[in-house]
Amino acid sequence: MGLTNGILTAPFTKIAANGNGDLQVALERRNIQSEIQLVGDVNAQGGPVDKIKLWAKFKPFKSSTINYPFDPTQTTPELRSPERTADRVAANYGLSAPATATSVAGVFGSGWTYNKPVVGTDPLRALDFDGYDTNASAPARPKGNITVYRAYQSSYIFTDIVRSGSSDYAIGLAELVSLKEYYLCVGFATSADFSTGTVIYKTSSSKIKNLSSVTNQITISSDDLTQLKDNGYKYYFLCAASSAKTDLTAASLSTPFLALPADNASDMTGSFTIDTTIARVSASAYSQVASPTGDASFSVNPRTVMSCPPYYCHIKATITAYDDHPVTLTQSNLSLSIRGTFHGANVQPPSMTPTLYDSTFTQKTSITIPAGTTTTVYLVIPAQILALNSSGNFAQPPTGVRLTSTITITHSGYLFGAFRVEAQN
Repeated sequence: MGLTNGILTAPFTKIAANGNGDLQVALERRNIQSEIQLVGDVNAQGGPVDKIKLWAKFKPFKSSTINYPFDPTQTTPELRSPERTADRVAANYGLSAPATATSVAGVFGSGWTYNKPVVGTDPLRALDFDGYDTNASAPARPKGNITVYRAYQSSYIFTDIVRSGSSDYAIGLAELVSLKEYYLCVGFATSADFSTGTVIYKTSSSKIKNLSSVTNQITISSDDLTQLKDNGYKYYFLCAASSAKTDLTAASLSTPFLALPADNASDMTGSFTIDTTIARVSASAYSQVASPTGDASFSVNPRTVMSCPPYYCHIKATITAYDDHPVTLTQSNLSLSIRGTFHGANVQPPSMTPTLYDSTFTQKTSITIPAGTTTTVYLVIPAQILALNSSGNFAQPPTGVRLTSTITITHSGYLFGAFRVEAQN
């Protein structure tokens, strides 16, 4: 027994007459000679009480709601203070909730605190540590920065916000009296400090006291994801709300919010990124002056733009499917849009569908890339579109004029990539 990373380590088993018992050494109280002596007269700033694990169920704490007799002759666990589990629950296991706030930014101004024994007044005995959990973790934990991949995630569920249930020795979220009647809440904002713009949020439909069903209840649907992306909601927060609100719409923030019990309340925030790429894509754009028969005939731009078929541009893309999900490319779901310049004028030809080829340059209607694997595909378009004029009609550019276009490829509404193509006549 002793200190681990500055935290008292159980079990506390020995008080020695010579002052070298494990509890005495850990508490830096060599003058404690027996179990019947008070050890509450410790330095409140940086003393042993500050080294007690906050989230342990079994630890000494002060309570104004629990009155128990202190009988130093008692040494059995049943008579330690507080005496019963109900007493510890009623006192939030010695924790005090931070003040509620209607400003979301204000929720994270302070965290949960430990009601330490009063120096020289409250008992702090070896038996108070019976069942003490050195490794007790906070019942709520941050999600960190989140990226949702729209290529295969149609929705997102905020799971793993809390430690599963509770344990016999560590405090669970649903066991805290001052929190259990709240609803789990997730919100979004356009600024990292949540102080500007509209803040939107939704909650679980069940209260935290019904923890087994709560963690899967906050689903960010496909429509929600679109709303977040289109309106620039890039940051999220996790907390508790006093009223249920199960739709992600703007609303008055008059509802009281409460910080979840975490090691650091400010950690319950993070970025929320919606990635609309189809997969991890490394690509190059080329033009060519021959029918597409293989990759060897393609060369780096710029190339001459000819006035009639069979001359083409193409995108050569090396695609890696995400490790946990395959990607299926379907030609009918591919579309491209072009913005470019023609003889100094900006042009935007009508959108069209590129032709899909596999790595052997065989035309395909669809290509499936297994999860975690990489393949090469080609997206082929007629080269003449580079020579469309500002009226949307093909026109042979003057000799020596260089044409520059940006071709944007999408697949089922998800961004595939944007590629620069140059050619000249």
